[in-house]
Amino acid sequence: MQLKGLCHCGNVRFTLHSPHPYPFNLCYCSICRKTAGGGGYAINLGGDYETLKIKGKKHLSVYQARISDPKTGEVKKSPAQRNFCKNMKKPKRTTQYSDKAFWEKINIYAKSVGLDVIETSLKLYYALQDEDTPKWAKTVIYSALIYFISPVDALPDLLPGGYVDDLGTLLSAVATVSVHIKEEHSDKAKVKVEQWFKR
Repeated sequence: MQLKGLCHCGNVRFTLHSPHPYPFNLCYCSICRKTAGGGGYAINLGGDYETLKIKGKKHLSVYQARISDPKTGEVKKSPAQRNFCKNMKKPKRTTQYSDKAFWEKINIYAKSVGLDVIETSLKLYYALQDEDTPKWAKTVIYSALIYFISPVDALPDLLPGGYVDDLGTLLSAVATVSVHIKEEHSDKAKVKVEQWFKR
């Protein structure tokens, strides 16, 4: 399968082919526990290195752990390279909405985000484009979509269940502006979802 992703600030992107049906594992080694933080493990992807393509390499920083030989005590650098985005010290919260950022997140994460999140966000998007939608409703929609495209969430999107808060925010917005979400908005959203998920 083809894997693709990006860092939270969007400066580093990658694609990688993996022959595995489940192309990841959780590593609890002492190095991963110390460098990854969070749940005390790292999520490692398994793929063919020869197929790895990276955009934004200038933003990468490489860490090689120092490993002590248990017999001689000699300390050497590990050959394993852990790549990090240099800009991740201060994740940037998106404070403005743009169509480009919206469609970028949709196109990259459609399958991983899930049908419900995508369809709900598309309903709001099409309502936003409608001239009949009043300003107050558009303000509510803007706020929800900004949260959706923001790399800094209450729950990080890459964690299991990481899109639960996005869905909650989107559904709340839908409930608030429901009067202004027309049948045509819902129909357009369904058509787009069917194209992606091929139901």
